[in-house]
Amino acid sequence: MPALCSRIQATDICGTECVIGFNNQMKLFINDKLFSNQCTSFHIAKSFLSFSVSTEGLSHELFNYDLNKKLPKPANRAQSATEMPLHPKLEDSNNFNVRAIERGAKIVTVDPGIRTILQMPRGNLEGIYPRIITLKQVIEDIENLKYGRAFRCLR
Repeated sequence: MPALCSRIQATDICGTECVIGFNNQMKLFINDKLFSNQCTSFHIAKSFLSFSVSTEGLSHELFNYDLNKKLPKPANRAQSATEMPLHPKLEDSNNFNVRAIERGAKIVTVDPGIRTILQMPRGNLEGIYPRIITLKQVIEDIENLKYGRAFRCLR
């Protein structure tokens, strides 16, 4: 890791072993590369990397990446080497793995199923169901002929 990390977790991304680290300066690293410079929390569950992002403006988002697919490279605002990477905006129509969250919310855990638990700034917990995780679970249930479970999940 290029910086001291307060939290480290190992996982496979597209069959490659990787180490994901998070430090107190809101930086999320994958191996020795900076993946996000605005991260407030992250969690890895099943085959998903979930992390929350907070910017100076009003943008507070939850990113969910499928670790079985190649992770996108963050888009740079400028070509300068001093600029930090930025992630796609919520307005991007093809980016269905991003969702707005309340300002200051942090990820507590991602259930083994499909629910992501967030802790709000006031201290209360809230469970949400990100679309990308829900759809993957429904497809898996249908392929395993568990129609009742898939129906309850969609409901």
